[in-house]
Amino acid sequence: MTIPFFISRVCRSVAPMTWRPIARAWAMVAVIVATLVAGPALAVTKTVNGISLDINMPQAQRGVQYSYQLSPSGRTAPYTFTILSGALPAAFTMSSSGLVTGVNCVSTNGSYNVAVRVTSNDGNSADFTSNQSVSINMTAGPASGCALTGGSISSGGSTPQVGQYYSATISASGGSAPYTYSVATGSLPTGLSLSSSGTLSGTPSAAGSFDFQIQSADSAGNTGYTQYTLAVAAASSVVVSPSSLPTPVLGVAYSQTISGSGGTSPYTFAVSAGSLPTGLSLNTSTGAISGTPTAAGACSFTIRATDSGSQSNTRGYSGTIAAALAVTPTTLTTPVLNPGLQPDGGDLGRRGSGDLRDLGGRPAGRVVAERFDGCDQRHALCVRRVQLHDPRHRRQ
Repeated sequence: MTIPFFISRVCRSVAPMTWRPIARAWAMVAVIVATLVAGPALAVTKTVNGISLDINMPQAQRGVQYSYQLSPSGRTAPYTFTILSGALPAAFTMSSSGLVTGVNCVSTNGSYNVAVRVTSNDGNSADFTSNQSVSINMTAGPASGCALTGGSISSGGSTPQVGQYYSATISASGGSAPYTYSVATGSLPTGLSLSSSGTLSGTPSAAGSFDFQIQSADSAGNTGYTQYTLAVAAASSVVVSPSSLPTPVLGVAYSQTISGSGGTSPYTFAVSAGSLPTGLSLNTSTGAISGTPTAAGACSFTIRATDSGSQSNTRGYSGTIAAALAVTPTTLTTPVLNPGLQPDGGDLGRRGSGDLRDLGGRPAGRVVAERFDGCDQRHALCVRRVQLHDPRHRRQ
């Protein structure tokens, strides 16, 4: 029996002067029932240590994306939130700024209470616990809207940092591939963007903590939501040297060292993008790149240096490995002294006669002995040995 039909029956059975209050009362009941079904929360404000907070969050409707900002007052903003005990529903998160996001995927209706600490910018804090805990009511969510999970962000171990290129991937599961991705709530770090294939990349331009929710959708139209918090580090003072490296040569032993400066020693080193040439390896403690290249071709890689305070910086290197120059022939014949020379077996004992002159036409001395060793036909060279008597020096 509907409420209007019931009121109609009442109108027929009571006097005209009495049915109006009854109808008015039933109308109030109808409003209350509608309010409970729709789920708006009654405002309940609690004050602890001068900080006031509405502890009743709006109800999360089934299968609907949810986002609510807790807004304390009474002290100096901004405020930070810390969960002390309890837990939000599955797939729901609360950021440090008090933003609660998620999609209602619970299997049963229920109320979730979370004890939180709220700290103002001037250092005052308030613990909202017990009957002052923050609460959220949930209605059971459909399985079709909650089958997907976004998974963790995979970045190969790198941390986003101002001024440094960053790339990571998000991989959903629980549905039918392929998946597409989009930002549902919150904001990505400044300078980063998300592709529909799940690649989160770019060069951050601002440091800080960023909260955002990613929607994953599969080929069947199912969707899922995952909350992420990504911390972007400030620009680093670490400098990676040298600015360039000699290009390795195929088959030739290679050794160069990457170093870090500007931070706090010791430094560790890692390949953060690309790959070293085949045959080379990086010593993560010393920064030495060594080995013997075994494949020619272009190469490109990025080395990240991290100091003991977790500050890091990167530098990219590239080049083309070429084969070593070939020298031919690989062997040479052994040379022989005066090849083809035909000696006549003479000796200096044979006496000669005549005078020799130098290149200037001056007398060089008298020949007192000579020997003819022969000629090299290939070089048109003949050898004649003489013994001179030089009267200017009075010696032979």
